[in-house]
Amino acid sequence: MVHHMPIEEIHAPDQESFVGWLRASLGGYAAERIKYGITSSGVGSDFSTAAVMAHRMVWGMGMGKSGFIGNYSAINKNERSTAITDMLEREAQELLREQLVEVEKLLKDNWKIVERFTA
Repeated sequence: MVHHMPIEEIHAPDQESFVGWLRASLGGYAAERIKYGITSSGVGSDFSTAAVMAHRMVWGMGMGKSGFIGNYSAINKNERSTAITDMLEREAQELLREQLVEVEKLLKDNWKIVERFTA
């Protein structure tokens, strides 16, 4: 099990905090892929957390690469262009993929430590 535990109370998390939480949510999935080459159903809850967080970051907090500012989740789907919706969805998925790459690198670089905790 992988989870995040802030060192101090955070009242208004910043982008760096959200990225850290994303990475923590992707840790179990990445570790299973590295160790076993496959994943289990155990990653489902972590994926839900990561997907919701990436969506909120991109759609609602202006933390995507497109530069869109505003809470697009608050806009009715029928009032949003398909192009904007597609772009925001791609950005959320890209954010998840980028963080997965970082998590996999971190785990591989520190695999001996990971093995100590999973033995």
